[in-house]
Amino acid sequence: MSCRYEAHARKTGRIFAKSFVYSTVLLFVFQWPNIGLHQIYEAVFSAIDGKYWFITIYIVIYLFHPYINACLNNLSEHQYKQMMMLQFILWIVVPGIFQFDIGVGTSMIPYGLMMYSIGAYFRIHPLIFHHRKLLIGMFFTIVILRICLYYMSDKEIISSKISQTLENQLGSVQSITMYVLSILFFAFFLTTNIKPARILPEISKTSLGVYLLHNNEFLKNFIWIDLFNNPDRINEPCLLPLMLAETAVVYISCSFVDWIFDKCFNFHKRNKHKG
Repeated sequence: MSCRYEAHARKTGRIFAKSFVYSTVLLFVFQWPNIGLHQIYEAVFSAIDGKYWFITIYIVIYLFHPYINACLNNLSEHQYKQMMMLQFILWIVVPGIFQFDIGVGTSMIPYGLMMYSIGAYFRIHPLIFHHRKLLIGMFFTIVILRICLYYMSDKEIISSKISQTLENQLGSVQSITMYVLSILFFAFFLTTNIKPARILPEISKTSLGVYLLHNNEFLKNFIWIDLFNNPDRINEPCLLPLMLAETAVVYISCSFVDWIFDKCFNFHKRNKHKG
């Protein structure tokens, strides 16, 4: 177990190094020479100060997962379901009803643990489900529902008060739709035999790098506001297919940058071991 934990600790260090390099480089590219000490601090510790809330959760789970798994494995199926129901009420239902945001950063750690426990539940208590077409249909139905919600809100088809309520209930990260989409993702991939087996881990690793790059506040604003000029094209009839194409371009471009980082990192690591 200690060898596996050391391997996970090394991967955590790599993620920390990657977030540090991306945040620092992009800070100097977009903000030089108007850079303050506080901005440098945020860039250096972006992986743990909550700025990249997803990475903060990822690192916490990566470091503590042996202990989390030990606790989850010792729960009976009935206790496990009770725990998931309590998590659902605290982190999905309550924020939706009372219309408050649980925030981002370190405050999202319990939300991340909830999602991790859902995935672990399907591993510990395997799901027997053969209707993958139904899963796919449900997934796209919820996606279309979210798109329609954003459209009606933007076009002011519904009142601002109703729009805000629906946004909390259906559109935010802590919404019911996101919760259901997560379960559908888990169910689909656990009931689908994807070959070769390396595909999903590679996509996951690449997507993490894309997230680190794209979610940087400077690069994100440059891409969607300065480069693609999306705010001024909000009323274009072909906006949705254009944004899908732009998303593909952004994903491929960020993937290429992340691939270069990994190659450089591995090259440095090999030379260090030789030395």
